[in-house]
Amino acid sequence: MVPAERDALTWRVHPFAERPARGWLAIAAFVAVLGALRLSGDGGFIPLAAVVLGLSLAPFFLPTTYELTSTGVTQRIAFIRITRRWAEFPRYYHDDVGVKLSTFAHRSRREPFRGVWLRFGVA
Repeated sequence: MVPAERDALTWRVHPFAERPARGWLAIAAFVAVLGALRLSGDGGFIPLAAVVLGLSLAPFFLPTTYELTSTGVTQRIAFIRITRRWAEFPRYYHDDVGVKLSTFAHRSRREPFRGVWLRFGVA
């Protein structure tokens, strides 16, 4: 176990707690998709669909902890921990909800699927 750095900046974001109306809408959509699979007669895909949808929605429903240090950034969601060095991010950009650390030096269509998104959260 590596000791925490003194100069680390750490914060926690929980989008579901910050925007519960969107959370309940996402839950309704989740149930609707599983219900549509059931009604279509493809009940065998329900467990797979539940796992895939659940994992894709986990960053919204579970608290995420971010830690910025002099060496890089760490993102923790439940039992998943992602640590990346600053050298991996040649570019960044921000908007109203966070900062995207991009692994591409120039804009790319693949950019939304790469890098790390640091959410600000509600103050």
